[in-house]
Amino acid sequence: MRLGGLSKLNALTGGRGRSSSVPPIGVDFGVASMKVLQIGSGAKPALVAAAELETPEDFRSDHVTRLVFQLEALPQLIAKGGFKGNRLVAAIPAAQTLCKPLRVQRSDGISLNALVQGALAVQLGCDLDQIVYRFVEVGEAPGESGGSRTEVICFATSRRLVDRIIQGCRVAKLEPVGIQNQYAANAWALKAVHADEGASLCIDLGSGSTKIVITHDNRIVFAKNIDVGGMHLDSTIARQLDVGLAEAHARRLQMDELVGNAAPSYRADVLADEASDAGSGFALLSAALKRDGVEADDKRSTVTEVDPGGGIDLSEPLEILTDEIGMCLRYHQSVFSDHRIEQAMFVGGESSHTALCQHVAKAIRIPAKVVNPLACITRTGAEPTGGVDTGEPLPGWSVALGLCVSPTDL
Repeated sequence: MRLGGLSKLNALTGGRGRSSSVPPIGVDFGVASMKVLQIGSGAKPALVAAAELETPEDFRSDHVTRLVFQLEALPQLIAKGGFKGNRLVAAIPAAQTLCKPLRVQRSDGISLNALVQGALAVQLGCDLDQIVYRFVEVGEAPGESGGSRTEVICFATSRRLVDRIIQGCRVAKLEPVGIQNQYAANAWALKAVHADEGASLCIDLGSGSTKIVITHDNRIVFAKNIDVGGMHLDSTIARQLDVGLAEAHARRLQMDELVGNAAPSYRADVLADEASDAGSGFALLSAALKRDGVEADDKRSTVTEVDPGGGIDLSEPLEILTDEIGMCLRYHQSVFSDHRIEQAMFVGGESSHTALCQHVAKAIRIPAKVVNPLACITRTGAEPTGGVDTGEPLPGWSVALGLCVSPTDL
């Protein structure tokens, strides 16, 4: 992954940490919880330590308050969790990351990074000193011949937000050696679990949003954030039944049907293996630059009216979710007609809800499975895990694992 706008961050961190033999600690500042993971090196890495801190319900929709809470709690979590060293790789939440495909005109003597920088300045209409960005090169732009234009995917976030994370780590006497995005972390995690030689769809079902990543041979060719996650389903239920979010969440997890006049019941045990303009705007990044990345798109809060019969109907938010995923797939097919997506892999904390995965899998009609990212890690059972049951499938730990195997490039 190529990067830009990081010279000031290198100055902040001193460019240290690359030569240390102690593996870095991956920290995923998630919406529902903060996950901290450290693994050894090698083809079959061993678990060093893992810990998780649940986010208070009142903080989950407030990005700034949540991050402050997590940064303040991080030192104690690491100190008590049995982690080794102080080197840390963190992920910027997708809700505070702009993900945008760009096409740039190649020119002799001008680096791709310089071309991307110019295109970003035009697209965003802001001083690039205010942002930190990375990009992946997808390849020759669709419909182009002779390689005159190249398509890239840019990931950008507020420099102030990144500085806040770095300074928070330094106050806690932790050494940040990498700042990554959740899309790349998911791709690295799935590569660690199994090398893939085809086209794959990763669906990260999170509490705050759903991240989509399409890879060819483990290389990212498409990424998008969809502003529908578990919290929005719970909010819909809470409004329909006039209950709190915690109770709404518990009721949803007991549902085996998420649409129609569905009554709560225990969910199925097994996920079926097979079931029957993708661009992104800049409103989120604009909010990030103005308020340190603290707002999300209000349109995701749309809810269904209460059913007179007293049932739960999640059809509207689920339709938004599956329609958005469908648009991503159609865009991919139009651009890469010779790359058929052969499997969908569910990760993210909400992937533990089997009924939700089943609903999405049926809608997209692609063979699907829930991935346990920690399956590739050797465990003895004696490792400190901070209340995390690593013997159970943990699809929500994909980003944390990806951070542990990501480049330490600060």
